[in-house]
Amino acid sequence: MRELSIFVDESGSDGLSDRRYLLTVVMHDQSEIITNSIEAYEGALRAKGLLVP
Repeated sequence: MRELSIFVDESGSDGLSDRRYLLTVVMHDQSEIITNSIEAYEGALRAKGLLVP
């Protein structure tokens, strides 16, 4: 049987006064390995200075 995981994370002010608001949604079929995809995503964020080691 396949199982789907969904993770939602948000960042921003409660009053929505910030110019930027970040919403991240990750959907993962538990039968598939996503390690390479996560590492590539983190590498792209790091290259843009958006992820602190």
